[in-house]
Amino acid sequence: MVKAITLQTPRLTLRRLTIDDAPALFRYRSLPDVFRYQTWRPTDIADSVRFLEATAEAPDTPDTWYQLGIFIADQPELAGDIGIHFLQSYEGEIELGCTLSPVYQGCGYATEAVAAVIGYLFKELGKRRVIFSIDPRNTPSRKLAERLGLKQVGYIEKSYLIAGEWCDDMIYALDVTDWMA
Repeated sequence: MVKAITLQTPRLTLRRLTIDDAPALFRYRSLPDVFRYQTWRPTDIADSVRFLEATAEAPDTPDTWYQLGIFIADQPELAGDIGIHFLQSYEGEIELGCTLSPVYQGCGYATEAVAAVIGYLFKELGKRRVIFSIDPRNTPSRKLAERLGLKQVGYIEKSYLIAGEWCDDMIYALDVTDWMA
């Protein structure tokens, strides 16, 4: 079993979220502008606790989500999180999702954090492909995927249900061979 992930970048520390992070997670994940394109919408801190309890304790466990917190080096508060979905059905393929508090958006933190996670997945865990599943209306997430070198590989109409609305899904992907180039 792979031990817990802790990654350092020039400005960030990425580490597994714990129950102690539930209040900070709730503070930004409960904002309508943040959860607009997400299927998980916490209604109280207890929802955040249950969410964190349901995530894997160690990475690389098939069919689980592993949740990393994004912490800015000189600030103790949680700035955002990255979900890593270790897919069971596709060998070596990982789904990523990133959420950043509005306070920390526009500073390059998401790009820096996700790039570090992609590097870890390819170099340390030997994964072959990362994918993002993005609502086409979520322009900031699409731009993040493109900045990181992911390419759109699919479009699925009315793919998933959010708050009673059927939403389309854009699939972006990056293979390890393209990342190495």
